[in-house]
Parts: sequence; structure tokens; C-alpha cells
Amino acid sequence: AAAAALAEPASPGARSRATHPDIFATLALAPPPCPPGPAKIDSLDLTVVVYNTWMMPRFWGVLKALQRLGLAVSMNKTARSRMIPPALLAAMQDLGLVAGPDDFPDVVVLCEAFCELATTRIKAGLKRIFGLMFETPV
Repeated sequence: AAAAALAEPASPGARSRATHPDIFATLALAPPPCPPGPAKIDSLDLTVVVYNTWMMPRFWGVLKALQRLGLAVSMNKTARSRMIPPALLAAMQDLGLVAGPDDFPDVVVLCEAFCELATTRIKAGLKRIFGLMFETPV
């Protein structure tokens, strides 16, 4: 029945199908088998760490003025950017979340990472310590 339907073209583009109705009827009735996929996964453990870096940028000295007034703005970004990766590892070890390289987080989300230079240092440290290979800048 499928071969008969294909033999009568419904549109000019279908005329090529009418010349080879057996091939298209076979494909329409029995598509080629898909290659076997991965084994079914019952569960997946994914470790996500979210860390607020508090790396706010300077806006033409405005933040410097706010710092002098005692308002909470990012300070000592260079020193903090170097300390965050090892401190994050130490905190995870203290909490018992990391026993070895297999326990390192799969994803690290950096919040308030607006200072490009400091954030670059943090990312380099995280890649070195945790072996993270990829990043998605947002």
C-alpha cells in the first residue's frame, strides 16, 4: 500500500520518489536501526559548588570612596583571588566532601565575579587544584 501511495506523486517534488518506489517504501516501513546507545543510567551524582567571590569592579574611584566611608565593597581582590581556590578545597575537605580527586566538584559556579583580572586568577587556581577543564563565561 505504501509503494502504491508513493507511485502517485502529490507534488512535483515527489516525482523522483515515483521512479524508485521500492526504496522509499522500504525506508518508510522499516527505518534503519539506530546504533546502540549508552547503558541506562539509574542515577547520576553531580557535585555543584557555588561560591560568592565578592569581586566587584571599581567604577572610576566610586568604590574607593565608598570603602573610605566604611561600606561593604570588594577589597584586596588580588590577594583574595589567590586564596579562594585553596581555601575552597580546604573547606570541602573539612566538611568531608573531598577525600580524593574523584570527589572534586563537577561544576563550580562563581557568583559576583565581575572583576576580570581577579576572576581569571580564581579560574586558573580552580583548574589547577580541581582539574576542571572547561568554563562557560557568562
